[in-house]
Amino acid sequence: MRNRGAIIIAGLSVALLALAVGFHRRSSTPPGAPSSVVPGRTNVVVAIGCTLRADQTTPYGGPSTTPFLARLAAEGTRFDETLANAPWTKAATTSIVSGQYALDLAVNAPNRGDDQRLPDQAVTLAERFREAGYATVGGTANPNNNVVFGFEQGFDHYYEGTGLWREGENKVAGTVVIDDVLANLPADQPFYAQVLLVDAHFPYDAGDAAAAFWQPFSPTKRVAQYRAMLGNLDRAFEHLWDGLVARGVADDTVFVVIGDHGEGLYEPEHHGVSHGSYLYPSALHVPWLVRGPGVAPGNVVGGLSQQLDLSPTLGGLFGLPPAPGLEGRDLSALLTGGSRDTGETRVFADTWFRAANRAAVYTPTHACLRDFAPPRAPASKQPPFVTGCFDRVADPTMTTTIADDALMQELVDWRTEHEASRAAFVAAYGEPEATINDATSGALRGLGYVE
Repeated sequence: MRNRGAIIIAGLSVALLALAVGFHRRSSTPPGAPSSVVPGRTNVVVAIGCTLRADQTTPYGGPSTTPFLARLAAEGTRFDETLANAPWTKAATTSIVSGQYALDLAVNAPNRGDDQRLPDQAVTLAERFREAGYATVGGTANPNNNVVFGFEQGFDHYYEGTGLWREGENKVAGTVVIDDVLANLPADQPFYAQVLLVDAHFPYDAGDAAAAFWQPFSPTKRVAQYRAMLGNLDRAFEHLWDGLVARGVADDTVFVVIGDHGEGLYEPEHHGVSHGSYLYPSALHVPWLVRGPGVAPGNVVGGLSQQLDLSPTLGGLFGLPPAPGLEGRDLSALLTGGSRDTGETRVFADTWFRAANRAAVYTPTHACLRDFAPPRAPASKQPPFVTGCFDRVADPTMTTTIADDALMQELVDWRTEHEASRAAFVAAYGEPEATINDATSGALRGLGYVE
């Protein structure tokens, strides 16, 4: 460990020296009095839930779909309204792991198929922690984060799910990825671990479990099936936690759960059925939960936050050197308690998924959505995307447009600025392209990412 020599030279007491050497030992800190993160000793786990719509989960007011997430919220901090910076996996996870907009890194482009990749110029969380002396272990069940797309950057070991979860459907159970990651955690070094799980993603295989979420708890069969699949994802998160407990490292680990995007579910109807093309709260509002040393239990952070905030927040919590190009804010001070508000006044999201070319801006009370592409017929039976502004307080499902020319102009200016950033990146480094093999292409098709 990098800090061990410094600790010995400093001549600390025997007790403190034992603490530094034995970073896998369970914490004896009493409940309600969180210990502090010890850089070079405290571990980090980032668990990304694919298709994790906040209002359908238990800690965000949904039914009993995710009891483990509810427990995690009770034992740690819950960010009240975290918004995805893009409504589909590759672009959203780019912001999660790098703290930068996908547009700025040229991971977004219209009508490009699926060949965009995370460029080498992005600085990932794994790279930041590895530079700080951590072992880095990662895995993905979503092919959008496969090695061919550059998401192995910074990892000593990186697993990508292969094969079929069941006949004809390219879905890998989260426990498969988790077991590989757990098996590769080091026994003598602090670690950064990251997983991306797709248990809640369509296609659904809920079986009899969906019956528990029928009327009066669920208005449609689709929502009932989705809620049952959330249960599978929740149990996968718990499986990861139990693995840390079994290894005796759970109490010395900052454990993060964050969503990559939500899901429309036709709930309400104009939000569409899935994700990728729409920018309503159903697609953007995702859970963000943190438990661990230095994190107050039962703490709720109000106000807006965004996926871009994760990298600077973990960096602040662990004292990492700042990474270049970070767009989010360090919210680590809010993890210590007091139920404070982030004070965030603007969150931007955009999507270039398939033929979409759209962006949105959210404030605590209002939002504006804009389609930057020429008018066209909606795909299949999907409702048309509406350009306009909304009063989120009076109209939380964003059904009726209002006039807000100033906020809409902010959105146009933001998009213009970041399209220019993308153009400058491409001019300097070229398009970050991937050559996709048949296995990854089939997996993308099985999850609906390729038409």
